[in-house]
Amino acid sequence: MLNISAKDLDNLFTYHPPVGNDVDTYQQIRQAGHAFATVICATVPPSDDRDRAITTIRDAVMQANAAVACAPKYHKGGFLGAGGVIPGGPTVGP
Repeated sequence: MLNISAKDLDNLFTYHPPVGNDVDTYQQIRQAGHAFATVICATVPPSDDRDRAITTIRDAVMQANAAVACAPKYHKGGFLGAGGVIPGGPTVGP
């Protein structure tokens, strides 16, 4: 059983625009998923299992990207959590 708070739900079901190097991270994750799926398609005979393997890779890419999007972020000026920037939190950048 998951212990999910209302704050957690808000974070999970809120749009999180990319910040920092998120776009590059998403691209790296998608490229790795694509490369793995390409190997599966090139080496595994067509079958329901191969189809499920591709679907699982796709799911993993989506879950990884969601983990990046929903993770707390460090921003210039403070720490960005589900409620916005928290002044005085850890910062990055000039």
